[in-house]
Amino acid sequence: MLTIARIWGTALGIQHPGLYPTKREWQKQLGSVGDAVRTINRAGLEARGGVIASRNPSKVIAREAKRLGCRGIVIGAGPISWWMSWLLQDEARWVKWRSQVPVLPVPYGARLDG
Repeated sequence: MLTIARIWGTALGIQHPGLYPTKREWQKQLGSVGDAVRTINRAGLEARGGVIASRNPSKVIAREAKRLGCRGIVIGAGPISWWMSWLLQDEARWVKWRSQVPVLPVPYGARLDG
C-alpha cells in the first residue's frame, strides 16, 4: 500500500518549505495506509505500506511498482471529464500510461469486499 503526500511545486524555482506536506497531512496519510494494511492483513493477505512525498505521483508510483516487482496497481479514481482530466492531470491515467504493470482504476468509495 502506497500513498503520496504531494509537494506543490516550487517558489521562484527553488524548493520552499511551505509547499511540503504538513505534519497533519503526513499523519493523515500514515493513518490511511495503516488502516488499509491492517484491513488487508485481516483478510489473510500480506501487506506493507508507506508514504512518499513527491511532486510527480504517477512517476513515483510506476517506479515503486517496478522496484517492488508488483504484478498490478490498484488506484483510486473518480469520474472526471476529459477537460478536467487535462487540466488537473488525472493521476490514474498518468499512472496507467507510465507503468509497465497493469493498472486497475477503482472508483472512489467502491467496496472491494463484495
